[in-house]
Amino acid sequence: MPFDLPAEHPWRPILDGAGARLGAHGLDFGDDEAERRAVLAGTALAPLTDRALLRATGEDAASFLHNQLAADLRGLGADAIQPAAYCNPQGRVIALPWLWRDDGGFWLSMPRELAEPVAARLARYILRSKVRLAAEADRLGLGVAGGAALARLSETLGPAPPVGRWRRHGALDWLRLPGTARCVLWGPAADIAALFEALRAAGTPAVGPDAWALADLELAIPEVWPETSERFLPQALGLERLGAVSLRKGCYPGQEVIARLHYRGQIKRRLYRFGCAQGAPPPRAAALWPAAAERHSAIGEVADARRRPGGGVLGLAVARSDSPAAVLEDGRRLDWAPAEPTWPEA
Repeated sequence: MPFDLPAEHPWRPILDGAGARLGAHGLDFGDDEAERRAVLAGTALAPLTDRALLRATGEDAASFLHNQLAADLRGLGADAIQPAAYCNPQGRVIALPWLWRDDGGFWLSMPRELAEPVAARLARYILRSKVRLAAEADRLGLGVAGGAALARLSETLGPAPPVGRWRRHGALDWLRLPGTARCVLWGPAADIAALFEALRAAGTPAVGPDAWALADLELAIPEVWPETSERFLPQALGLERLGAVSLRKGCYPGQEVIARLHYRGQIKRRLYRFGCAQGAPPPRAAALWPAAAERHSAIGEVADARRRPGGGVLGLAVARSDSPAAVLEDGRRLDWAPAEPTWPEA
């Protein structure tokens, strides 16, 4: 198997035909070093094989999701994209789906390994609500970055949506992401395959999802993965800045804990961006230690980390708010700075 996807997954024939492979650092197209440079230069085309969609439909879908997720969904605009933390009763983030709605219901994008467990967990609370939840394996996600690629899309699909918005063209949903020229398109396999081949033929370099994630790390946009699910509070990930958690809406799982920590000023951990000049990325949830010689206790955990071009590591971590520096378990000292998720204007 050239990469970790089931044989029946709709991405498989597309990527087999494009020469994708499972390299030393995940799915790539033959030169993962060049792919990482392309992402950080802002020009890339990424099959998002690590992401999946949930679909929520039914006349109670809006109220159900509003009551289960930490974001305030009552004012979600018809063309808006909204990250929304899904928390456990202790206030820890289970998943961080990105939502948008259409006339038929809601779409929720999240890591592929979390989609079915989140759907099963949400389904336990449907009870008598008129809601249907289902994984949408037939719709694929394609990340696109770069002014030339965006211009080519506009020639075919019409004007690009503003940052933080989406628009539909036929069967495609076109979402504009943080960053001045980044977007994701979700749609049926045939439509996504056609776009993928057209943009590759026009010179947009194809990259794997691991390389694509570097752009989010640069912008300090956090994600919750299976390894970090139910480990972090929303405030520690900076999710208030993204509107993924509301302190003014009614009850939802974890609301009491989240509000109490906020209003009592007891939030003791925050998001950091870190770098390291050499070595492999630490695993998610790996412990971070104080830079002082004596290590009595860990000061935080890795949220995500990826290889940078030229060697070294770029990552996000959650650690004590007063942490001036940190080291990995193997002693590598990290470049270390507080980070806030950002949503740059187009």
